Amino acid sequence: MKFSILSALLLILSLSITQAQEKTRLTINFSDQIEQWITLEKAMQSARPDTIYYLNLSNQSLKRIPKNIYKFENLKVLNLANNDLRRLPSKLNRFDSLAQVNISGNGSADKNKRISALQAANFEVMKQFNGMWTPEIRVKSDSITALITALMNQPVKRTLRFGNCRNIRRLNYSNSYLTTVHPSIRRLTGLQEINLSRNSLEALPMQITGLSSLTKLNLASNKLTRLPAETGKLQNLIALILYKNKLTAVPEPIYELKNLYELDLAYNEIPELLSRIHNLQRLEVLFLSFNKLRFLPEEVGTLPHLEGLYVHHNRLSFLPESISRLQGLKTLHINNNDFSYFPTQIVSLKNLQDLDISHNYIEEFNPKLAEMPHLKMLFLNNNAINKNSPEYMPYKEIFNSLRAREVIVTD
Repeated sequence: MKFSILSALLLILSLSITQAQEKTRLTINFSDQIEQWITLEKAMQSARPDTIYYLNLSNQSLKRIPKNIYKFENLKVLNLANNDLRRLPSKLNRFDSLAQVNISGNGSADKNKRISALQAANFEVMKQFNGMWTPEIRVKSDSITALITALMNQPVKRTLRFGNCRNIRRLNYSNSYLTTVHPSIRRLTGLQEINLSRNSLEALPMQITGLSSLTKLNLASNKLTRLPAETGKLQNLIALILYKNKLTAVPEPIYELKNLYELDLAYNEIPELLSRIHNLQRLEVLFLSFNKLRFLPEEVGTLPHLEGLYVHHNRLSFLPESISRLQGLKTLHINNNDFSYFPTQIVSLKNLQDLDISHNYIEEFNPKLAEMPHLKMLFLNNNAINKNSPEYMPYKEIFNSLRAREVIVTD
């Protein structure tokens, strides 16, 4: 089918998009946390502009920020999601209290709307790229799936430029089909939290590593295979989210981030965790589920503040002896692995509240489970033990005694 015919069909289709389809556009991550959102129209009617704190300008096809917002001098949170902005101006520095800006979906809102329309109507039509997207697209299949996939993979040719907005503390730039971030982001010197999740980043922009005030960096659901060595300079980082990328090893710079409290490496292709994990002495939560781990190093047991360890859906068959030292551990998920015996170290974890060891190959459980004083949830189902055998009766009594303590048990 020729592109001209496809483009004409899409143009006709786009005119018939219903309000319900319009609602499928991206929403912001923090909208549920704000109960006092106000539109610009309502804000302009206010007799007290100094009381406007949370301004919602999302989904308005804006190419620039309206000048009349600057009268709201006490603005704290500004929602600019799903517009067509080219620049975040330095004028935002006039807001001494402005700490959070959402720019997700800028440069891609039109694309999202058209793709939603394609999915809803199931038409095999082509998008008019209007100079923003790669102008050439080849679809070898007639299926609508192939067409939508091809459209989704088109990279954004331009990204938002940033002015000297030194007061901004939190920036949401998720869901924007980014393959890069404009170098001017280095001007956001006061930035503490940035959300770049659900984009198409294959590398962490170097300018991000120069934002020394960063405490939280969310890079989930991208295409990262590594991190630059300079990432290790982000010594104020307390949370690093790399969930669902394309990592085949724990990036070396991570072991240098000694102030990390939370590290999420789930849904990657990581085969091992190095002994250097002991450098992360402040770590409280470690997510390594859905990887290819066959063992954990003994050094995991040297993390004194660890409260949550999530290593389910791997290839583990044993736990290191040092696990018993993690006396602050509250959650341990080792389900969907290759355990054929119950790790005895677990019953030494006196503060454990949530244990999931389901979906393994265990034939015997440890009776001392009944002596774990703070246990609240215990998941043991789908193991190799025969629940109809006489040998199972003592375990049944143990589990019933736990249930009598209002512990949730699945056996």
